[in-house]
Amino acid sequence: MAAPSKRLVHNWINAGSSPVWGTIPFEMKNMTRPTLFLDMDGVLNRSMTFNHPEDPDSKWKVRIDPIDLELVQNLNLVTAAFPGGIDIVISSTWRKNYTTAVMTNLLMKSGLRDFEVVGATPVLHVRRGREIRDWLLDHPEVNAGKWCIVDDDNDMLPAQQNRFVNTTFKEGLTVEKANEIIKILTFGEK
Repeated sequence: MAAPSKRLVHNWINAGSSPVWGTIPFEMKNMTRPTLFLDMDGVLNRSMTFNHPEDPDSKWKVRIDPIDLELVQNLNLVTAAFPGGIDIVISSTWRKNYTTAVMTNLLMKSGLRDFEVVGATPVLHVRRGREIRDWLLDHPEVNAGKWCIVDDDNDMLPAQQNRFVNTTFKEGLTVEKANEIIKILTFGEK
C-alpha cells in the first residue's frame, strides 16, 4: 500500500478540529495504534459457549457463531490498556461469512470497546500464519509497528511465534492470555 499523498495529508490536517476517522488514510490512523489479528472460535467463544442450558452435551445446536460476553470482557482488558484503542484484523474463518462492517457490529453489540476493525486477512486456503504474513506484506506500516496474533490454532509461521498468543477452545481468551497480548502489543514481542 502506498503512502498517502502530501495533499491528502494536508487536507486531513486542515479539515478542522474534529476530523472523521473514516476519512483518514489507514497508514495515518495506525501510526500509534497496535494491531491485533483476531480469531473468533476458541478466542471469543469456547466449548461451553455452544452448550444448551437444557442439554449440556449438545454442541453446535443452539446458535451459529455465538460470542461469549465474558471473553469479550477479557479482550476489553487489552483495548483499555491502549488510550487510542486497538485496530483489529479478522483472521478467523468468520471473515468468509461476514464483512468487516458486520464484524464491527457483532463485536460492538457484544460489548467490545475502543477498537476498529480495519480489515481481514486474505482467504488463501493455506496456513493462517501465511495469510497473516501476506496481509502484513500489503500493510508495511503495521508490520513495522506493534502487532499480535491471538488464535486457538497453532499454524503460525516460525517468525510469528514471538507475537503469537495461543488460546484453547476449551477456555478461550483468559485474563492471563489477555495480559500476554498486552505485553506483546506494548513491547513488540514476548
